[in-house]
Amino acid sequence: MNTRSLWLAVPLLVLAGCGSEATPQAQASIGASELPEAPGTRVEIAVLKDSEAQLAVELPATVAARSDAMLAVPSGGFVEGVDINVGARVSKGKTLARIDSATRRYQLEIADAQAEQAEAEWARIQQLGDAVSKQQALNVETQAKVARANASMARIQLSRSVVKAPFSGQVVEVFVEQGEVAGPGTPVVRLVQTDRVTLVLSVSDRDITQVMPGQVVRFRGQSVPGSFSGTISNISAAADPLTRTFKVEVDVPNPDGVLLPGMLGRVNFDRELSGGAVTLPQDWLITRLDSTGVFVEQDGVAVWKQVEVALFARNQAVISSGLSAGDRVVSEGGRDLAEGDPLLVVRSGTCCSNGRIQY
Repeated sequence: MNTRSLWLAVPLLVLAGCGSEATPQAQASIGASELPEAPGTRVEIAVLKDSEAQLAVELPATVAARSDAMLAVPSGGFVEGVDINVGARVSKGKTLARIDSATRRYQLEIADAQAEQAEAEWARIQQLGDAVSKQQALNVETQAKVARANASMARIQLSRSVVKAPFSGQVVEVFVEQGEVAGPGTPVVRLVQTDRVTLVLSVSDRDITQVMPGQVVRFRGQSVPGSFSGTISNISAAADPLTRTFKVEVDVPNPDGVLLPGMLGRVNFDRELSGGAVTLPQDWLITRLDSTGVFVEQDGVAVWKQVEVALFARNQAVISSGLSAGDRVVSEGGRDLAEGDPLLVVRSGTCCSNGRIQY
């Protein structure tokens, strides 16, 4: 073999040696470098306890008069007198102004006289019996009815020429002066009721199902000291199409007149939603196609628990069935679990206080 052939054979022998199987010692070394299996999915646990779910809401509100009337005279006329001033407190039925009432009084006297004459003539015709034709009797009867109707209308116009307070309240504005001539429908007095006021607030669709008529609330104004107690009196049956909120009205006693229409403040109301029930944050719930539930930790593994939700209170869920006090619910790390997965509990607390875990 020449020298060139010897040098070509050496690489071939080296390549043949690299293709041989590894020794048992090398295989053992490779196996020892593999990572051990993880002990389980890392999760946080909350031990459930019986609790009371409460809805605590604070919302801005505006004070409005319970009754706010713009009083006017339908037919207008000469302003004979204005018997009140701005700021005056008046009782129901109090005369506030008189608009051309003298003219209306004389018109009533004329109408009453005509009605008496027409009724007397109708009575005379009835006594004559068959001595008058049926057509003549019908005409006289019709004239008597028209005269009585005219007298009734004159009486109504006289009553409407005197502006009276439809409820007890406070005079906010007076729009006319004595001696003026007011046109038909011209506002005369604005009267508001202030011994009771109405709070107006907007509630989102998330909270409206928890607001109940008759529920007691607390109101604090921005410009008046102290708080005021009120009762929810009305809840809108449909949301405002622009704001997507529901109008809620609260009736508040205001005997001292401290709260005035237009004032701003905040309403606080707390409602106990359940007693001795299990409540937990909504984001712990896992929704499947056919059920809603949570994972609980039992003997170190994940167990699926289907639950029934009685109601939602803002960010809390009140559970009616499926869970009980003492259950160890997976609060963090449960989204990707499957039944029977081993768990590694990294932190444990108690659920819940004001919707939060206590560690």
